[in-house]
Amino acid sequence: MKRNDVILIASLLVLGFLSMFIISVMNTEDISKVAVIHIDNREVYKIPINNGNGEKRVDLEFSGRTGYLDIKDGAVKMEEMEIEICPQKICSETGWISKPYETIVCLPNKIVVSIENIV
Repeated sequence: MKRNDVILIASLLVLGFLSMFIISVMNTEDISKVAVIHIDNREVYKIPINNGNGEKRVDLEFSGRTGYLDIKDGAVKMEEMEIEICPQKICSETGWISKPYETIVCLPNKIVVSIENIV
């Protein structure tokens, strides 16, 4: 490789990392956020989750069963469900989500929880 090629590649890498840094800083500002909950492809809740709103527990009713969603400090987490309801527990093992476009998905129960900015 020539010297100019190395300079070009290094410049592109620096620009890429700088862009990622700027985007991450912009996403952590105190923007109003909501947790959007879909059950069976229908939006059932849109809950504000900004910091300072305290702790909240939301009951999710689906197929004659109940699951629980915890909201705390601007983040959302699906509580662990019984093995009969959610055998693989992928949704509860996802953990806390707090950034726009992060999602929790529970396929057996058709539940999708996502974070969105309020415009």
